[in-house]
Amino acid sequence: MDANATSAMHVIKKEDKQSVLRAFISQDLEARRKIGSASVENNDYYVVARSPLSPVARALAELADEMAALGITVHAVFSTPADCATRASTAKDQGSEASVNRQIHDTRLLDAHEMLLLGSGAAWVGDCMRRDPATSDAFERYSANCPFTAASVRSSFEQFWNGARPLTLSWLSELGQGATPPVAMDHDVLASSSLNPLTEPALSVPATRH
Repeated sequence: MDANATSAMHVIKKEDKQSVLRAFISQDLEARRKIGSASVENNDYYVVARSPLSPVARALAELADEMAALGITVHAVFSTPADCATRASTAKDQGSEASVNRQIHDTRLLDAHEMLLLGSGAAWVGDCMRRDPATSDAFERYSANCPFTAASVRSSFEQFWNGARPLTLSWLSELGQGATPPVAMDHDVLASSSLNPLTEPALSVPATRH
C-alpha cells in the first residue's frame, strides 16, 4: 500500500476541532491498551501548538489520566504559553505532570503549523500558529498510519524542540481539571465519512502557511 494512502486533508469547523482531535488520540490510546504499553515502540507524544489553550492541547489534557495510566509523556512546544502560565504555576502537583515543555522565541516560526505525533505512527497537522485555532475553520491532516507524514512531523518537531527554551508549565493537569466532554462519541467521529482517510486522495504534508 502507498505510504500516503492513510493520510488526507479535511476541512474542520472550529467548533469540532477539539472533539475530533480527542477522538483521534483516543483511537491511539485504545490501540496501545490492546497490545500493551510494553510492546509499543515509542511511548511518547509530541505536540507543537500555539498555546496550551489550542484545541490540540485541550484534547490531550482531557485524556491526561488515560495517558498517565499508559506511561505516556507529552513533549510540548508552545509559541504563546502565557495563556495558561499564571494558573498553571499554582498547581499543587507539578511534580506529577507527565509533560516536558519548551517555548518558541523566534516569531518567524509562527507561520509554521500546529502538529501532533502519537508515538511514531499517527500524526496530525493543523493550521499555522499565527492564527487562533479557536476562531476559524481550517484545513487539517489526519494520518492514522502514514510513515511519510509521521516522519515529516517528527523532523519538524525536533527542529522546534532544538530551537526552543525549557518552560515550566503544568498545563495537562491544569486544563484537565476543567476539560469539557467531547461533542461526539469517539467512534462516531472517527467513523464519519468526512474523516475516513481512504475517501480522499493523498496530499503533500503542509509545511507553510495557507
